[in-house]
Amino acid sequence: MVRARRILGRVPHPRSSGENAEKNEIFSEGTARRLFDLPMQVFSTPEVAARRLVAARRPDRAVAAFTCNVDHVMLTRADRSFREAYGRADVVTMDGAPVALLSRWTGTPGAVRVTGVDIVAALGSVAAEQRLRMAIVGGAPGRADRAGRALADANPGLPRVLALSPSAGFPLGGPEDEALVRALADLALDVVVVCFGAPKQELWIDLHRDELPGAVLIGAGATVDYLSGAITRAPAVFQRTGTEAFWRLGTEFPRLWRRYLLRDSPFLVLFAVTLARHHARTAPAVPTPRPAADDVPEAAS
Repeated sequence: MVRARRILGRVPHPRSSGENAEKNEIFSEGTARRLFDLPMQVFSTPEVAARRLVAARRPDRAVAAFTCNVDHVMLTRADRSFREAYGRADVVTMDGAPVALLSRWTGTPGAVRVTGVDIVAALGSVAAEQRLRMAIVGGAPGRADRAGRALADANPGLPRVLALSPSAGFPLGGPEDEALVRALADLALDVVVVCFGAPKQELWIDLHRDELPGAVLIGAGATVDYLSGAITRAPAVFQRTGTEAFWRLGTEFPRLWRRYLLRDSPFLVLFAVTLARHHARTAPAVPTPRPAADDVPEAAS
């Protein structure tokens, strides 16, 4: 149980309580805005985001929740179906530290990074409190089951977490996918944590949300690996300073170097261009100097 609590323990935000009070005067929880032509919402903590997601459940369709990081931004620019799925999502949090930083610099000073793994941990707490049924779907064999046990250890009273791990590379809409959706629908779950990796998990949520009414479907990528203990999360100092990507690149270099160094590196240019355009739009107009009275030509007599 100690180990599970260490994995799931929320890292304190770098702002003090006084600064948080000031921040909450700047924006309302769930403030909507657009960055990189994607819809996003600003939340102050993972707990607030988790409670908003649970409260937003509706009987006719699932709540689609995405957690946007730098890689998602770059993928949406290359994949139209992924970009359109983002446009239909109900909630998009700022998972990436650079995404939250740009939000702070372009109109929402209180924006903070709210990661998928922290939201899932908070959802476990809410589910235990409200006796909600959760499932974790995805990951290598056995990881979803271990992640579910970690959530249960950290949240006494949480109903048994269902764990399902479809085969790697299963096609969306295929027989295995249809069987997975039927199994989830038959259980009438309240929260489903989808860990297929981007963009597959978001496309899966977008495709099946009408078949899983009343649930929160959250795309959470590597969360199943963190909670199961298969991957160690960055130390707290990296999380607080928004430099967790450097830790991941150093510890998972063979798996992640192409993503971080090739696919995502153009984000630096996109960040700079977006910031420059914001400043150009919001910079005060320079008044046109009026000619001095002595410079006005006299009227001809």
